[in-house]
Amino acid sequence: MKYRGVLFWIMLILALIIVYAQPVFSTGKPTTAVPTTAVHTTKNSYETLKSQGMATFVGKDVNQFMETYGQPTDIVETGFGYELYLYHPATKNGYIEVSVAKKTIQGIKLLGKQQADMAPFSLGMEMNDVTKLVTISPNFDFTYHEKKVTLELGEEDMNYRPLIALDDGNFVMLFLDQTTGKLYSLMYLSKELLLKLAPYTLTGKELPTFTVNESIDWQSINTAKQAMVVYLFSLLNYEQNIPAYQTSPNFDQKATQWLTEFLLHPDDYLTTQRTLALKRAQDPDTHERFLLTEDEWLTLAKVSNDKTLQVFFETPVYDPTFTLLTWKSSAYFTLYDRPVTRAMSVVFSKENMVVLIQEMETKSEESDAK
Repeated sequence: MKYRGVLFWIMLILALIIVYAQPVFSTGKPTTAVPTTAVHTTKNSYETLKSQGMATFVGKDVNQFMETYGQPTDIVETGFGYELYLYHPATKNGYIEVSVAKKTIQGIKLLGKQQADMAPFSLGMEMNDVTKLVTISPNFDFTYHEKKVTLELGEEDMNYRPLIALDDGNFVMLFLDQTTGKLYSLMYLSKELLLKLAPYTLTGKELPTFTVNESIDWQSINTAKQAMVVYLFSLLNYEQNIPAYQTSPNFDQKATQWLTEFLLHPDDYLTTQRTLALKRAQDPDTHERFLLTEDEWLTLAKVSNDKTLQVFFETPVYDPTFTLLTWKSSAYFTLYDRPVTRAMSVVFSKENMVVLIQEMETKSEESDAK
């Protein structure tokens, strides 16, 4: 019995040595380390990527950016406490848009086939390529001015608009095309701008919001934003080999009339529940947004089932390009699948944006009608 007890303990010690020593003596090939860092928070942990290239300019003086990339093609005042420095496509870079508040860069958007300084990302990559670089997290818990903040991404967000943290405290938001699943744009942004834009479900107290400047010339600002969005639509169509949209003063007038009518009498076109949703979105502290449904804009346009006309409306729109990129990476902005020429109108009224798209009759259809 004594020897059996000794034998038992010897066998137990040998088994423990074999189990715990196995990883040390493993002959398997080492795996390549992912260039990320784990950030541990209260509820979850998320990885961060090294900030590099154009991302390093977020939080810096805009003059430093201009020393590297030159003077902007145009500067657009938003009316919400910051300006947009626009760089139209050149030989080296595609479209660049820099969000600047008090001379400090808060965000940078990249769009177009040719883009420099956006490593480790590249336009055209798919989600499978992105996940090889970093794990896509559904939740982000962090602090802003010593207050706890939580961001929650939905399934569509993670697939087409994932958020990735950078090791300098900033973020990068990717935009993948809803149809092709390929990366077509990205945005580097500060923590403050991320919370103001609120592209995901947001929880927290005393969150930052955009402030409307009531003392500036809003007619000029609205016109400048309209021209900017029309240009961006043309650029996106060009990148995808889609015919450019046609513009028309009469079409612009129709869009203006509809937007004015809707803003004056929203309850004529919305249910009680949807009217309340619109009012919540008009309160900046809620960080909610409101989009017209197809049935609602058909009622607004006073057409029962016009398959040649589409109306897209959102409020609040604080950053037109950001909204356009979000639309394109979601199911909301889906055009009828027909290879036809289309007319387009973009109209702003402060933080309200409407886009009308109308299929145009071809010459053959016009001749047949005669």
